[in-house]
Amino acid sequence: MMKWISVFHGPTWKVSIVQARLQDLGFQTWVPDPTLKVIDPFITGGGTALDAELQVPEDAAAAALAEVERFAVEREHRAAAAHDDPVFGSQAAYDLYRLGRRIRWATWFWATAPVALWLAPKYFLRVRQLGLRPPAHGYVIVATVVAALITCFFVYLFAFPFVFAAFH
Repeated sequence: MMKWISVFHGPTWKVSIVQARLQDLGFQTWVPDPTLKVIDPFITGGGTALDAELQVPEDAAAAALAEVERFAVEREHRAAAAHDDPVFGSQAAYDLYRLGRRIRWATWFWATAPVALWLAPKYFLRVRQLGLRPPAHGYVIVATVVAALITCFFVYLFAFPFVFAAFH
């Protein structure tokens, strides 16, 4: 009987990525109860319910752990390289882009449009301070206008009947 050793623990999507990379390198891998985690993540118990473990045979555990560590180092290098990207140039520019992306996504879901409107002044102030326009800046402007319209609609829809009823 083969003994399995855990080499990675994390969210199921990360486990799937690491599993695929290890299998590409020729390692035999196994994730205990993957289907059960999808159907009822709380039945397996222990740790975080939505996390999973990636296991390899005991004889390949040391080599697999070394590869998992190498994957982590590669990921850190890619993240560092993203901040040195000529498109962004600095961490502040990258953070500004991420704030703009957050505004754009918050506008898509109507219930979070007021959050987008709340984040917009911070974004536009930073654009002015840094003196640059990150990629998709025009979309952030459009998203802010749409968020303002959605927020005004909510105020009209929910607050106006109460104000109207209070004065009549």
